[in-house]
Amino acid sequence: MFWSDPDAGPWSSILASDRAFAESFLRQDLDHYLQIVVHSRDSLFSDTLPSGATCEQLVAINVPAFIMPGNDALHTTSCAQVLRELMPQATLSSLKLSQQNATTIGQWVCESTGVHDAARTGIAA
Repeated sequence: MFWSDPDAGPWSSILASDRAFAESFLRQDLDHYLQIVVHSRDSLFSDTLPSGATCEQLVAINVPAFIMPGNDALHTTSCAQVLRELMPQATLSSLKLSQQNATTIGQWVCESTGVHDAARTGIAA
């Protein structure tokens, strides 16, 4: 659900599917929850780079990575390009936002890795 409704946040799926969780979530102390969110944001994104990681940390990531730009202030094409330039083995998707869905992204990952049989790899599109 997060893919289709990112404004709902990371809890959207469980809120929609677990009534007990949803009720507990609604009863919690709002100020305390907002403090947790602010602390998480500040801890995860403590740098000026779009990923929150430092340049040195990104350059040290020497494993294949797939970067796909989004369509909001935090997932821009320019942010994706910065990440691609810093990460030695990153691949930047050329899929336009209107082309991005589970099937096309799965195909792009398989093609980028040279794996063309998604069923064999366990990748579910």
